[in-house]
Amino acid sequence: KFVLRISGFPKLNIFRKLLWKIISKKLHLVFCPTEETRNSLIELGVFSEDKIVFLPDPIVKISTINFKKRKNEELNLPFKDYFVSVGRLSKQKNQMFLINFFKNNFENENLLIIGDGELKDELSFKIKSNNLQKRIILIPYKKNIFNIIANSKAVLVSSLWEDPGFVMIESAAIGKVVVISDCPSGPKEFIDFNKNGFIFKSNNEESFLESLNSFFKKSDHEIKKIKVNAKKKSKIYTQFNHYKILKKKLNF
Repeated sequence: KFVLRISGFPKLNIFRKLLWKIISKKLHLVFCPTEETRNSLIELGVFSEDKIVFLPDPIVKISTINFKKRKNEELNLPFKDYFVSVGRLSKQKNQMFLINFFKNNFENENLLIIGDGELKDELSFKIKSNNLQKRIILIPYKKNIFNIIANSKAVLVSSLWEDPGFVMIESAAIGKVVVISDCPSGPKEFIDFNKNGFIFKSNNEESFLESLNSFFKKSDHEIKKIKVNAKKKSKIYTQFNHYKILKKKLNF
């Protein structure tokens, strides 16, 4: 049995569409990491609808995450309270949007950006040229980021695309609020109309400001409910659930 595993949100150019058309009859199943991707493939009509299956990525291993979040990371930051953004320093992750936003808003709030990548020098220059070094800190990626996430105010994800959004799901699994863009293709279905976090229009400062203000205005009880909802949602992305779906669909 041949299975096609879609990873990321596919850009269906002419060559890829032709190739998939040729092999579609020989495929047993097509696995997708999000419902949005599944629906897009159904609309394209390349594969039979009954072959296209939503298979959540095996992102979360609860015991490992809980162990790692208890380990302290000495960061020597110039501030105690902070929002955190984690991801490759790239066009996709769109950290420049966050830097510009914090430059213009919330003068008493701090941002910690964790990651490495091709835009490191550009982002560093932006921070220094605007004298933001005391409010925005850029540090290299670390193997264990869970304690840093757990001690933040919230996790900010400004991506232009995600499928489904590993940092969002891992943060939810350890009980941390996520504020994320409505980029394709995973965040909207995970956040579910702000039941499991806060969502804003991608690359839109006004919408981002509204989401953060909404976060600040929520009562402790409301925030706790969002965290509980998100943690429950994250459980569909466990390794065990991934295995159960594979076992059922492939009959092994």
